[in-house]
Amino acid sequence: MGVTMEEDSMLFLIALFLVLLLPIFADIWVKYNYRKYLKVENSSGMSGSDVAHMILDKNGIGNIRVNQASGFLSDNYSHGKGCQAVNLSDKVYGTNTVASLAIAAHECGHALQDKDGYSMMRLRGSLVPIVNAVNKFSYLLVVLGVIFPFVGLGWIAVLTISCSLLFQIVTLPVEFDASKRALQQLEDLDIVGQEEMAGVRSMLRSAALTYVAAVAASAIQLLRILAIVKRRR
Repeated sequence: MGVTMEEDSMLFLIALFLVLLLPIFADIWVKYNYRKYLKVENSSGMSGSDVAHMILDKNGIGNIRVNQASGFLSDNYSHGKGCQAVNLSDKVYGTNTVASLAIAAHECGHALQDKDGYSMMRLRGSLVPIVNAVNKFSYLLVVLGVIFPFVGLGWIAVLTISCSLLFQIVTLPVEFDASKRALQQLEDLDIVGQEEMAGVRSMLRSAALTYVAAVAASAIQLLRILAIVKRRR
């Protein structure tokens, strides 16, 4: 039995709804947890900057800079040759909250991955220039591929979206592993107590959800475009 036009329209709306809703829900959840634990002071009295320096020093990579960066939830780890740095947003860098130490420890988790030559991080790094190049043309290819499927651009569009999805999938273990390393460091260095650890775990789980939601949304989008391309062959 084939799918009717009405059923197909309904499936399209459901797919569109999920593509839009999943990232929005994940973003709301991570911001909610961030604001919640940004109000909770940690018992160690350490700021995000203090935590980052402590983790880096204890692991023999104290040469990595800890920078204060502007922006909201703009924390990241940069690992270009000769310019490794843990970049912490204003509120994370200078406040002694549960949120700040969780985020600082997570970014240091990436620094530890870099030190250990973590394979998935290296793989993600190698995909960056490819994804950047492909993304410059992806939207144009999607439009042209749907309108003119006879020239085969539809399949090129599928490949471009697949490339982005692959990058997101590879990112998942990198982020999960960084959080795992963060928790281990916080426990080993006795920076947080058991009650605070629950908040740290909640923060890291909500952050991980954003990456999972992005993968799910991209996968749904890819399946939808693939269905359109196949139908127009």
